[in-house]
Amino acid sequence: MKLKTTPIFAAVGMAVLGLASTASAAFITGIITFGDGEGTYNAGHTAITAITVQPEVEFASGDFAGLTGSIATFKPFSFNSGAVPALWTVGGFTFSLTSGTLDLSSPLTIASSGVGTITAPGFSPTNGTFAFSGNPGTLTTSFAFTAASVAQGTGVPDGGATVALLGVSLLGLHTARRKLMKA
Repeated sequence: MKLKTTPIFAAVGMAVLGLASTASAAFITGIITFGDGEGTYNAGHTAITAITVQPEVEFASGDFAGLTGSIATFKPFSFNSGAVPALWTVGGFTFSLTSGTLDLSSPLTIASSGVGTITAPGFSPTNGTFAFSGNPGTLTTSFAFTAASVAQGTGVPDGGATVALLGVSLLGLHTARRKLMKA
């Protein structure tokens, strides 16, 4: 008894194709701006040593839309800092600072910027940027903080769909070759 292998190969190919899932990544997009927070600066104006009033979301767009008026939770941080996990959180979004730099420091103005990662349930971790400005003229002052997510074109794993497609193509070529050989 001769078994026909073509239906078996076709069934295996379809099973592989059916099991191969495609990966999709939803990056966080938008801008969120905080204000009305109060921080205590150190003597050299290079760090916020305490945040006494948590800032409120003043503006939110993109995936942050609907958060205007929400109160955010911030951690104290140094402007020339390294990584600060969960620097701020609001509405399920968390921004972890990767690095920050002090751009300007004087008795009247502080400006800082940095990069990090924004995460939220249902989204892929997204690279983001922040800009900070404040007036350290007194020990406790108001400041504004802006974070914008920027999708960096990070690669998304294939999940095997390409290999499955290649396998099905090779199976089709094999079947066509066998039919031509019989003819």
